[in-house]
Amino acid sequence: MTLGDMLERNAHQFPNYLAVSYFEVKYERTYYDFNNEVDTIARGLLGMGLKKGDHVAVWALNHPEWIVLFYACAKIGVVLVTVNTGYKAKELHYILEQSDSKALFLCNDLRGIDSTKIIYSICPELKNSKPGHFCSEKLPLLTTVVSLDKNYDGMYNWSQIGFFGASVTDKEFAAAKKSVLPTDVSNMLYTSGTTGYPKGVMLTHFNILNDAAIFGSVIPFKRRDKILAMLPFFHIFALTLTLVWPILSVGAIIPLLAYNPVRVMHAIEFEKIKIIPGVPTMFMGIIQHSDLEKYDLSSLQIGLVGATLLPPASYMNIINKLKLRVFMNGYGLTESSAVVTIPPMDAPLEKKMNRVGKSLPFVEIKIIDPETKETVAPGVNGEIYVRGPNIMKGYYKMPAATVEAIDRDGWLHTGDIGVVDADGY
Repeated sequence: MTLGDMLERNAHQFPNYLAVSYFEVKYERTYYDFNNEVDTIARGLLGMGLKKGDHVAVWALNHPEWIVLFYACAKIGVVLVTVNTGYKAKELHYILEQSDSKALFLCNDLRGIDSTKIIYSICPELKNSKPGHFCSEKLPLLTTVVSLDKNYDGMYNWSQIGFFGASVTDKEFAAAKKSVLPTDVSNMLYTSGTTGYPKGVMLTHFNILNDAAIFGSVIPFKRRDKILAMLPFFHIFALTLTLVWPILSVGAIIPLLAYNPVRVMHAIEFEKIKIIPGVPTMFMGIIQHSDLEKYDLSSLQIGLVGATLLPPASYMNIINKLKLRVFMNGYGLTESSAVVTIPPMDAPLEKKMNRVGKSLPFVEIKIIDPETKETVAPGVNGEIYVRGPNIMKGYYKMPAATVEAIDRDGWLHTGDIGVVDADGY
């Protein structure tokens, strides 16, 4: 199936289940209502002239519109390009140019960054143009900028998008949705790896859904469970595990606009959060906060941590202070749609604490000697190779880099050094 198929299936089978709920802004949607809103925006995008295969970029905090746009693009085959909220003018220009983005969706409350000032500096023609019709000398393919919040010169406002759908017939909308295939690219995320310019990682519906599904076969997510989305949506960890995995599992996403330890604790208590993915600094920020004891965090059961391995003392401190039943280290990368390894639920504590797990089901891993290109024995360091349904389609407009990264047998050469122990961790 595609990401759009998944959402529509849930909207028909579980229409009254909670899908997305914010407590920082007034936004709460059941699967039925969320799917209808997604359809409205998807039709609006078609009415604006966007079509299957076009690229649109989103440069915003974790607003509700971000999630709606994610699924709306997926429904009609428009590729969503995610932009790091910390990017400045030079980086934004590179991403918009390299990705061939035709539209940019942005918000004005990026931390420490004036997004409108930056886009006007890159495209000075925008300010005096009719929305949707500006012509940029630096970015000739970019014709449309949409603000998710305030009104700005030359930009559409998000509230206008739905009106464009009036020109799209039911037949045209149905045909657009039917044209999307699981093997089509759904998202592009940029990763710099170790050298060179950032590369646009092309991930398909098949890649992302399979990574979420096989991850879910290891870590249980029951229907109506709630997950806290405190990671920035532009990151693959957040995209797969907080925007797709919960919907695939018919759970509920409880997002934060941006990470804040007090808001995290508030959300856990009042929304009865069960699962919380994050990076080590986020977890440490929570347990070291002076208000920790003021909140009831008893609903919390599962913590998922990535990016780097926690020291054993910090790992145990987080488990004890948050009273987690399960706390998992994992390993993954953008090119693998997020997760590659995670410990089994019944893994010994020592393995959960000091390792990043075993390969997911249907995902193969081997450790290769960089010199001989032979598989090394357990306990010996080497380059991590990964193969499976979650491996990217390739790097956008970078065929040489793609060939270098993925060999003829489908193995992704990660460039990371790792070791597998005698037990397969």
